[in-house]
Amino acid sequence: MQTVSLREKVVEIIENADEPLLLQIINLATEYERQEMSGEDELNLLELKRITQLRKKGGSKSYSWPEAKAIIISRRKLRE
Repeated sequence: MQTVSLREKVVEIIENADEPLLLQIINLATEYERQEMSGEDELNLLELKRITQLRKKGGSKSYSWPEAKAIIISRRKLRE
C-alpha cells in the first residue's frame, strides 16, 4: 500500500474506533516517537564521543567566542 492509502485506512479505522482502541493507537504512536528520538540521541552521543576523542588527540580545535566570530566575519567578507 502507498502512504496515502495507508493514511486513509488509518483515518477510517480511527473514525470508528472506541476508546480502548484509541488509547492503544496513542500508546503505539508515542512509543514509536520515543524510539525514534532515542535513536537520534544515540547518534548524537556517538558523534559527541568521536569529537571528544579527536579533541583529546589534538585532531579537533575548539574556539573561543571572539575567535569564532572573527572567523565567521572573515569568511563572510571573502564571499562578498
